[in-house]
Amino acid sequence: MTFEESGLRFEFSPTHWSDLIQYDETKDFMKIRDAVPRTKGVDFVGIFQNETLLLMEVKNLRGSRIANKPRVEQGEDSLEVEFAQKVKDTVAGIAGGARNSTHFKTEWTLFLDLMKNEGKRVDAVLWLEEDFPPAGLPEKREKARRDAFLKNLKKGIAWLTGRVFVFNKQDNPYPGSLTVTFL
Repeated sequence: MTFEESGLRFEFSPTHWSDLIQYDETKDFMKIRDAVPRTKGVDFVGIFQNETLLLMEVKNLRGSRIANKPRVEQGEDSLEVEFAQKVKDTVAGIAGGARNSTHFKTEWTLFLDLMKNEGKRVDAVLWLEEDFPPAGLPEKREKARRDAFLKNLKKGIAWLTGRVFVFNKQDNPYPGSLTVTFL
């Protein structure tokens, strides 16, 4: 299964992934978005190894580090808030789809069942591609920035799961089952 999003190509191995959809491209999401202004959705929803529901948002901020600086800092318009809202709205869309969809009812029901099952995992992943920090930036400072960013992401999604991650092409946790390339 191959999807393109934000200047990246995601190739998901069908031996590890199932029921993978580009959520914000589905008819069900578009119906909600058209009916409820400011509704947002993650980019991908799917199942990893029949055990984990994946909610993935992709952001490719390469080439615009300065312009995107306010988005990766705390605040009302921050990436942390946007990610939390997208996860929240997606979960609502999945629940509504499991009840009322005429397009992906089986998938929505499967996703909802995984969410409800305490023995299964729900992973909220922000796939974030950024430029490397400027040369000379202390490694300690960059690590502190990343740690604070992840802490704030987790805070916004703690109501659903503690399994919140930030990954990128260099830090791919799914080797052999997900290949990501720049377009």
